[in-house]
Amino acid sequence: MPRQASYGPVAAFYDTYVQADFDVEFFCSRVSCCTGSVLELMAGTGRLSRTLFECNPDLTCVDVSQEMLRVLSGKFVGHRRAPALVCADVRTLPLRGGYELAIIPFNSFAELTSVEEQRQSLMELNRVVVGGGRVICTLHNPEVRRGSLDGQERLLGRYPLGQGRELELLVTGSLDPDAGLARSRQVFRVYDSEGELVDEHLQELRFVLILEESFAELAAHTGFEVVELLGDYNGAPYARETSPFMIWTLEKVRGITGG
Repeated sequence: MPRQASYGPVAAFYDTYVQADFDVEFFCSRVSCCTGSVLELMAGTGRLSRTLFECNPDLTCVDVSQEMLRVLSGKFVGHRRAPALVCADVRTLPLRGGYELAIIPFNSFAELTSVEEQRQSLMELNRVVVGGGRVICTLHNPEVRRGSLDGQERLLGRYPLGQGRELELLVTGSLDPDAGLARSRQVFRVYDSEGELVDEHLQELRFVLILEESFAELAAHTGFEVVELLGDYNGAPYARETSPFMIWTLEKVRGITGG
């Protein structure tokens, strides 16, 4: 069984180059309204987790990378309480269930690159979410996202690492239009205070552009009903030609007991 992409080699850098906060208020509003347990899947280093925990302390964070979870755990050192951390693949969750809300932020579901992997994950979510519970799954909008998958190398940014060191990140995105499979080639370069290259790491990632109708069909087949589809984190309805994202809210309407 293919494994999810591992971010372990870049865990130490991740918070340096990923500083997005455009979705924090959205997820906080959803988690604050939840009176039961919350599950954050593909949580990474906890970009959202600290704030979500303040909104609802009954939080479990899952990620496949032990290195990423180690960074997340460090953010709660000295705190009296912390969320439960589970190192696991989203397709085989070692959880008993009872969650009122599960979220998959930052378009991470797209890293499950086959329909079978996606189905397995939603089946697991159906198992661990209570009847009437909800799942929020965020995806790229294929119509908009494919425009940046042109094979051109781009400088994503330069980021200070302290003691005069700097991280440079170069990204090249490409797309197989027939398969809908995208590849992201990320080159991390670390320079010392004298501008000399002292470290370099190549990260290859794969993700898929999932069509609206395909995801809706998959959700229905795994026991969920679509209750909301937004196109951005300000609450705008999804528009196929212009929305940057597809933000799905699903509700569990029936249990799934078999494969």
